Amino acid sequence: DKSGMPQKMYNDMRLAGIVHIVCVSGLHLSLWASLIISVLKKVKLPRLVRNSVAAVGVVFFMMLTGFSYSVMRSGIMTLVFLFADFVLRKSDSINSLGFSVLVITAISPFACASVSLQLSVLSTLGILIYNEFIKPYIEKLLEGKSPEKLFSLLFRFLNAVLLTLSATLMMQPVILELTGGFSFATVISNLIITPAAGPAIVVAALASATGLIVPARMNI
Repeated sequence: DKSGMPQKMYNDMRLAGIVHIVCVSGLHLSLWASLIISVLKKVKLPRLVRNSVAAVGVVFFMMLTGFSYSVMRSGIMTLVFLFADFVLRKSDSINSLGFSVLVITAISPFACASVSLQLSVLSTLGILIYNEFIKPYIEKLLEGKSPEKLFSLLFRFLNAVLLTLSATLMMQPVILELTGGFSFATVISNLIITPAAGPAIVVAALASATGLIVPARMNI
């Protein structure tokens, strides 16, 4: 719900290249699916039941958000992952991404013109390319060349920076079209804001949950 967001703020975020953080996307759905599976694992339910309930939860989340393209992309990829996990096969993330785009455009051919879908697909592709090809190389490069604790810190820092950078650079063609030019500030703003998005979502979810019991606004 962005009804309380001033248009100027939304425009500023768009120009800074960080408007994707206020759009429901894969990060939100992944947290939701992971929560369902984690809870069901605690009560020791069979894999078929866990994955089936999680799949229903994913479809419910997609319905709740109005089947937006970015959520559909993430939802289809999550469903593919859940099915692969059930049949004890490793899902291929890049192929899953392509399959999700195929399904979405088959349902709605004009979806390919959606900026939100374009940004969602490109950023996800950047993340997948980094995880598949760049991350293993960095691990191998740093391993054995520094103390274990130092290696862990260096890798976490580089991983956060390069992961965000990879996603941001993949989105640049669309951002260039939207803004009419390249701004290095886009890269910097994403490096700053993206790592904070996950914790912010968790805090917002807790605030929403407690808001059901405690009034959201209190006169002090």
